[in-house]
Amino acid sequence: MPREDVVAMTSKWQKYKPGLFIYGEALIKGFGDNTPYKLLPWYYTRTSTSESDKSGDSGVSVLDFSLMSTFRDNVTKGSVGGLADVFNRFDSWYADPTKLVTFFQNHDLTPDNTWSGSGAQHCCSDRHNSALAYNVLWTVRGIPVMYAGDETGARVGLPPDLTSSNDLVKDTGRLYLGDTLDNGDAIIPHITDLNAMRKASIALRRGTLKVLNGEPLVFERIYGNDVAIVAIPGTGGANVTVSGATDGVYQDLVTGVSYTVSGGSVNLGNIPGASMRVLVKGYTGGKVVKNSQFLK
Repeated sequence: MPREDVVAMTSKWQKYKPGLFIYGEALIKGFGDNTPYKLLPWYYTRTSTSESDKSGDSGVSVLDFSLMSTFRDNVTKGSVGGLADVFNRFDSWYADPTKLVTFFQNHDLTPDNTWSGSGAQHCCSDRHNSALAYNVLWTVRGIPVMYAGDETGARVGLPPDLTSSNDLVKDTGRLYLGDTLDNGDAIIPHITDLNAMRKASIALRRGTLKVLNGEPLVFERIYGNDVAIVAIPGTGGANVTVSGATDGVYQDLVTGVSYTVSGGSVNLGNIPGASMRVLVKGYTGGKVVKNSQFLK
């Protein structure tokens, strides 16, 4: 759909419901820089008419396919490599990247950006890799969404959709068919803790993102005077020293430990695999994590 038609339609909705959040699917496989610019996801979020003019906010956001398209090569393998490149290359092209809708997999696609019928399988049998994926989605800019059933591992190893005339929907990842929404999977309490961390910091919910390091992934989230520093290693863990950050006294939501950033630097020591450090400036509420076996 041409952007003009999308905006004409959605602006009518917003007249009845001011502030209504609207997002759409502008699907580009890969990074999203391989097609005429009027079909690129960021174009729908702006009001400018030229490719180089980055001004204006159309009031419409989009699913972040550029980020999702990297997951095949990083989080599904326990790595965070290549994530920073998405934020550095593309965030400035959107009207407001903090309103992008981020996701890991869906009813059509697996994290390797592969459609059903081509050997695609939903992720991840190694729940450490799943935990890493959601560490990323729940702390980077944007609004995270989870495909229902991912938290229970209901679709792990299944194709995203029917591949032959003999297939049954229940044997695919198309939708969840089962007897329970809580099978005791380790990702359920992990998401509970990630939600608690977002609730504790408006910077994690709404702040802009500034990359400080690529791998391990270290970044700041800033919303007004509120600042959070996030450090995420791969599932192998890493010793992390932060540089280029905002000075101040912080408390880690994962461990409750306090840190002082001076001259932009702070040593976080060893961060275990599938865990992270989430430092919030001026926060004094102590450890938020209570349930996750991964956040240590």
